[in-house]
Formats: sequence, structure tokens, C-alpha cells
Amino acid sequence: MVVPRGSRAHPTILAIVKAIAERHGAQLTLDKSERLGGLAATGRFL
Repeated sequence: MVVPRGSRAHPTILAIVKAIAERHGAQLTLDKSERLGGLAATGRFL
């Protein structure tokens, strides 16, 4: 999931993504997207 630069990630959406990742044993990482600009959320399933 990438949130474009200049816009805001809605806290509810980030909370949903985090809850899904945790429920499935994944690790959620938030970082900036160099290629697309904005915020990148990456889920890593273990």
C-alpha cells in the first residue's frame, strides 16, 4: 500500500492493515516510497 505524497494515510486504514498483519503473524513496516513518493506499508508474512 502506498499513500501518495501530499495526502494523508487515514489512521483507520493503517490500523486495519496492522490488525490484519498481526492476526496472520506478519510484520508490518512503514517507510517512505522512493519510487512512488509518499508512505509505503509493507507486510512480511513469517
